[in-house]
Amino acid sequence: MSKAPTATEINHAKGEQVNYWINQVNAAAAGKKMLTKAGTIDVWCKRLADHLRIDWSQTASPGPTTGPSL
Repeated sequence: MSKAPTATEINHAKGEQVNYWINQVNAAAAGKKMLTKAGTIDVWCKRLADHLRIDWSQTASPGPTTGPSL
Protein backbone atom coordinates (compact mmCIF):
# COMPACT_ATOMS: atom_id res chain seq x y z
CA MET A 1 0.00 0.00 0.00
CA SER A 2 1.63 3.20 -1.17
CA LYS A 3 -0.33 5.55 1.09
CA ALA A 4 -2.45 4.44 3.99
CA PRO A 5 -5.96 5.89 4.05
CA THR A 6 -6.95 8.34 6.77
CA ALA A 7 -9.82 7.79 9.18
CA THR A 8 -11.93 10.25 7.20
CA GLU A 9 -11.18 8.47 3.92
CA ILE A 10 -12.13 5.12 5.45
CA ASN A 11 -15.33 6.58 6.90
CA HIS A 12 -16.48 8.00 3.57
CA ALA A 13 -15.27 5.16 1.32
CA LYS A 14 -17.60 2.99 -0.72
CA GLY A 15 -17.29 -0.79 -0.77
CA GLU A 16 -15.15 -0.84 -3.91
CA GLN A 17 -12.52 1.43 -2.33
CA VAL A 18 -12.42 -0.50 0.96
CA ASN A 19 -12.10 -3.73 -1.06
CA TYR A 20 -9.11 -2.20 -2.90
CA TRP A 21 -7.39 -1.20 0.35
CA ILE A 22 -7.94 -4.65 1.87
CA ASN A 23 -6.50 -6.26 -1.27
CA GLN A 24 -3.47 -3.95 -1.01
CA VAL A 25 -2.88 -4.91 2.64
CA ASN A 26 -3.16 -8.61 1.79
CA ALA A 27 -0.83 -8.25 -1.23
CA ALA A 28 1.77 -6.47 0.89
CA ALA A 29 1.68 -9.35 3.39
CA ALA A 30 3.51 -11.61 0.92
CA GLY A 31 0.94 -14.36 0.62
CA LYS A 32 -0.59 -14.10 4.09
CA LYS A 33 -4.21 -13.08 4.29
CA MET A 34 -4.14 -10.30 6.87
CA LEU A 35 -7.72 -9.07 6.42
CA THR A 36 -10.85 -10.96 5.46
CA LYS A 37 -13.86 -9.56 3.64
CA ALA A 38 -16.62 -11.24 5.62
CA GLY A 39 -19.40 -9.07 6.98
CA THR A 40 -20.67 -5.62 6.10
CA ILE A 41 -18.73 -2.66 4.75
CA ASP A 42 -18.69 -1.19 8.27
CA VAL A 43 -17.00 -4.37 9.50
CA TRP A 44 -14.45 -4.14 6.67
CA CYS A 45 -13.75 -0.51 7.56
CA LYS A 46 -13.28 -1.37 11.24
CA ARG A 47 -10.89 -4.22 10.41
CA LEU A 48 -8.90 -2.03 8.05
CA ALA A 49 -8.71 0.81 10.58
CA ASP A 50 -7.68 -1.59 13.36
CA HIS A 51 -5.01 -3.12 11.15
CA LEU A 52 -3.63 0.32 10.25
CA ARG A 53 -3.98 1.47 13.89
CA ILE A 54 -6.38 4.25 12.98
CA ASP A 55 -9.02 5.42 15.46
CA TRP A 56 -11.89 5.12 13.00
CA SER A 57 -14.60 5.51 15.66
CA GLN A 58 -13.87 9.22 16.08
CA THR A 59 -14.99 9.95 12.52
CA ALA A 60 -17.99 7.63 12.36
CA SER A 61 -21.18 9.36 11.33
CA PRO A 62 -23.61 10.08 14.15
CA GLY A 63 -26.73 7.97 14.29
CA PRO A 64 -30.12 9.23 13.17
CA THR A 65 -31.72 11.90 15.28
CA THR A 66 -35.21 11.60 16.65
CA GLY A 67 -36.02 15.30 16.51
CA PRO A 68 -35.42 18.31 18.70
CA SER A 69 -35.07 17.87 22.45
CA LEU A 70 -37.73 19.46 24.58
